[in-house]
Amino acid sequence: MPIFLGETRSRLGNYETNINLWWILSGIVVALQKERHDEALARALAGLGAIEQFSIDGGSWLVALEVAMIQEPPYHSFAGRANQSKMGRPLTHSRLVDPKIHEMFQNKIKASDEAVERKKRLTKRGAEEAPPKKQ
Repeated sequence: MPIFLGETRSRLGNYETNINLWWILSGIVVALQKERHDEALARALAGLGAIEQFSIDGGSWLVALEVAMIQEPPYHSFAGRANQSKMGRPLTHSRLVDPKIHEMFQNKIKASDEAVERKKRLTKRGAEEAPPKKQ
């Protein structure tokens, strides 16, 4: 179950927004696993409303959790989880994402960053080589 995984094995840390979003999405996943499609849709729509309410309230979940129509997550279950592996090293990706896929994402981002940098250099070089404007 995704909720159980989140409480016992995730590395969400003690971040209220992460926990609340995980809790909303986990409820949707559980409903889908049990083939309760109408409930999953209702949870998804309530979750979208909750996220909008969270934004309207300037980052407060007080009303937003009511809009989501869920029980408050057990924050204490997540609080003891740090963003570190058993070896004490920082985690670089979620255990829910295959490391090969994570590497693919990193390569895509790196290629995009390199393209932006090349464009900046070419634009700068082109501006330096342009003849002065006549007045």
